[in-house]
Amino acid sequence: MFRHKTNFLPLALFLSYLVIPSILFAESYEGKVVNVISADILIINIGGKEYKTNLDYIATPLQGQIFYDEAKQFVEKLALNNKVTVHAKENLAFRPQALTAEVYVPQKTEPLNRELVRAGLAWCKTEKWNPYEPTLNIAKKRQLGIWSETNPVAPWEFKNKLPSIINAAAIQKDKEFDQAQKRRKVEDEKFLQEYGDQIKKAQAEEESKRLLKNKQREQKAIEDKRRIILSYTANDIRIKSGQSLSDYIDDLKEVCLEKKNPGDAPACTDQIKLTERIATEKYEEAVANRQRVEKEWDDFRRYLLRISYGRP
Repeated sequence: MFRHKTNFLPLALFLSYLVIPSILFAESYEGKVVNVISADILIINIGGKEYKTNLDYIATPLQGQIFYDEAKQFVEKLALNNKVTVHAKENLAFRPQALTAEVYVPQKTEPLNRELVRAGLAWCKTEKWNPYEPTLNIAKKRQLGIWSETNPVAPWEFKNKLPSIINAAAIQKDKEFDQAQKRRKVEDEKFLQEYGDQIKKAQAEEESKRLLKNKQREQKAIEDKRRIILSYTANDIRIKSGQSLSDYIDDLKEVCLEKKNPGDAPACTDQIKLTERIATEKYEEAVANRQRVEKEWDDFRRYLLRISYGRP
């Protein structure tokens, strides 16, 4: 008797499509998204420890690519600072450094991975089997996100081209810098041709004013020092009893040298000469006054002696 043989291969493939993802992602954890590094890399706090979590099956635009900011903002809006469910390939009991997972947010029934693909903000990784391929094809047909561009570049291709892109940008920047330098040089030469004489005249006037101001400052300093010497001679230095002229002049020199400007030796020499002349005059005047006072005192004393002895 003939028996009909049933082919179960299509049914097995269909069931594997439904069952394999749940087998692969055997570990489920509750956590909170504390940071979004990029659209497909999250920092999730699970049980008080933070894990770097890579969204599986997808690749989002790299920094420098179009739609990078849009994809990151999309994830931040849905997941940042929210509680999430993480279906990870890794078991936390083995203390993994990072996780590869599907991440579920409360407001969506599908994982965040698929939502990025559905919005046209992610590629499916080129693996032999990817559960998000049907969703990717729908986004392409609708020309959503990155698929609105004519020739979107996948992140792995962009990464390979990045060195040449950087070099080209650097060469272009150097070229623009050289052109700017040349333009600046031409502008400077043109400016000097138009206003060179005026600039030289203004610089000469400024230099003349500076020299005149310095000369006036020097003259004022000399006059101030002379006034200081006269003030010291008239008010601060007193001739002591029995002090010689040389000692008196040494005292005046000491006062002068204490108040002098160390960088103005010639002016100090003039001051000392002036001091000696004034000191000589003052000394002679003081000596004459002292002699007159002493003579008057001697006369008065002799007068008292004559009175005490009854002599007229």
